[in-house]
Amino acid sequence: MVSKITDKILPQVKEWQPRPLNPIYPFVSMGCNHFKVQEDGRILDYAAYIVLGVTAEGYKDILSIKVGANRASKFWLGMLNDLKNRGVKDVMPFCVDGLPGFKEEVQAAYPQAGIQRCVLHMLRDSFKDINDNGLKKFPADFKAVYNAPTESVALTGLDNVKEWWGEVSLCN
Repeated sequence: MVSKITDKILPQVKEWQPRPLNPIYPFVSMGCNHFKVQEDGRILDYAAYIVLGVTAEGYKDILSIKVGANRASKFWLGMLNDLKNRGVKDVMPFCVDGLPGFKEEVQAAYPQAGIQRCVLHMLRDSFKDINDNGLKKFPADFKAVYNAPTESVALTGLDNVKEWWGEVSLCN
């Protein structure tokens, strides 16, 4: 059934992929989702590289999706160049994870663009130093920082979390 659906929509996907894009996006998020595929009797790891843009009108738009076998910053440079070729002249900022080389690839394609580290990835990195017993309580305690209405309230919350949890790597 999946093959039949894929065969039916593939022509539309091929038409959608190279479409022209807006010249400016106030925000672009880049990330990938991992999945396993059975191919020739083997289970292989693949990644769907996804570029999501927010238009000047505030609408979300999937700018690109490509499937690749691994997750490397050089692959992203190809996607960034594809965005340029399809008309994207400026982005302010790109939101990316902590993949080594990602920032350099973005700056190579868009030297003037800002780069923002994804908050979810920063939080996930913060949780890696928490022992298994605290994995449920720490995120709840950290919400006082993440959901703070002002910077000063966030800093106070961060001081409280540090006091409760010790000097854990909270701000990578």
